[in-house]
Amino acid sequence: MTEHVKLFTSRAEVVVDVHDGETLAEAAYRLLVSQLGDHPKLQLLQREFDPVLQEAFDAKQAQRDAATAVTDRGERMSRLAESFPTLVGQPGVRPWKPSVFIAQLAESWPGSGARAAIKFIAHVWSAQSHPFDLNDFAAWDGRHRQAFARWAASPWWA
Repeated sequence: MTEHVKLFTSRAEVVVDVHDGETLAEAAYRLLVSQLGDHPKLQLLQREFDPVLQEAFDAKQAQRDAATAVTDRGERMSRLAESFPTLVGQPGVRPWKPSVFIAQLAESWPGSGARAAIKFIAHVWSAQSHPFDLNDFAAWDGRHRQAFARWAASPWWA
C-alpha cells in the first residue's frame, strides 16, 4: 500500500509516495536522490525539508562515507565544510581551495554563524594558523552544532 504525504518547504509543496515498510524520511530521501542524484544542491534541499529527514540524510551520508573512505585531504575538507549549512556552495569549498575559503574571514557576513563555521573549518585545516574559540559555538544554530558534534565524535585535522 502506498501513502501520499505532502511536505512543505519555503519554496514548494512536494508529494512523497511512502511505500509499505518505508519511513517518511526514507521515502523523501529516495525522491530527492531520484531527482538530483549526487547533485550538490541535494544538501541545500535537504535542509529545506522537515527536520525528521535529517536523520535519514545523516545515515545515508554515513553509509556513503564508510563505503568510500576519504583519504584525499581536499575532499575530506570539502565534506566537513559542507556539513555546515551556511557553507554549502561557498567559494573555496568544492573543490577545496583553502586560500579562497579562508579569505572569506576578511569579508562581512550577514550572520555570525557562518563566520564561526569558517573559523572552525580553517582551524581544522591549520590549527596553529587559525585558532578557534569555543565561544563561537554560541553563534551556531542546531544544525551547525550537529555538524560540529559529528566532527567532535571522531576529531581529525588536515
